[in-house]
Amino acid sequence: MNISFSATGTLWQIDIYDQNLPRNTNINQDIVDFVEDFESNFSRFRNTSFVTSLAKKEGTYSLPNTAKKLLDFYELLFDLTNGLFTPTITKSLVSAGYDKNYSLTPQKKLATPDDWKNITYNQNSITTTTPTQLDFGAAGKGYLIDLVCEFLTKMGVENFCVDAGGDIRLVGNKPLVIGLENPTDTSSVIGTINIQNSSFCGSSGNRRQWGKYNHLLNPKTLTSPKNILSTWVLSDECIIADGLATSLFFVEPNTLQKYLKFEYLILYSDFSIDKSDNLSVTLFN
Repeated sequence: MNISFSATGTLWQIDIYDQNLPRNTNINQDIVDFVEDFESNFSRFRNTSFVTSLAKKEGTYSLPNTAKKLLDFYELLFDLTNGLFTPTITKSLVSAGYDKNYSLTPQKKLATPDDWKNITYNQNSITTTTPTQLDFGAAGKGYLIDLVCEFLTKMGVENFCVDAGGDIRLVGNKPLVIGLENPTDTSSVIGTINIQNSSFCGSSGNRRQWGKYNHLLNPKTLTSPKNILSTWVLSDECIIADGLATSLFFVEPNTLQKYLKFEYLILYSDFSIDKSDNLSVTLFN
């Protein structure tokens, strides 16, 4: 069974390998509705989203029931990267031109991010002392993939693959070969990797790039990284793979490996490679 739909700004493809699916379920529509509910809360491009409410006025707001794990993960990476990975990068991205209208027209001087430390939260609520713009694009899609996998598992589905714009989680016993896209020629790959029952995500500035900026911004220098072309991360959870694929543009891998389990590959601007010792990957010349 194959399910395809557009969400979170990309194409989702879900391949279900089980021969016998649970009865009395409309898996296709149930998944689309589940993803829509998440996006309606966490997208900064939705005028009525939870995230947009935080940007309009300070105060205390009820958290969506899936929010705390996402916030916890962002707080962890904020601390591990010394603030270089932050959901408050939104204001800077908008001033660089990555706004709701995708104007891609930077202001003369980019805005500095809101202060993550002005936010407090618990299981049920979040409090901001000033209107605060948040963007969960760096790990939110990976987290949503994990949630969709949990959703499918609870429905009794055992073997499947969730692919959202190239961010992938594979559940079950079926192996999968993935090509590593060449960021300078998207019609080719620089190598392949075999995965099984794991998550794999990549990040690159080539897909959303305009002028001297792309969707990756250093919150301290307000510049987009130029020394790295692409990163790829293999981990058990897609939220980890997604978030670390971004984080590796800003910090060394060993800074993160002390606290999180993952394998990685980094492609630098001179086409040199750095990878973790245990990553089994085939690279082409």
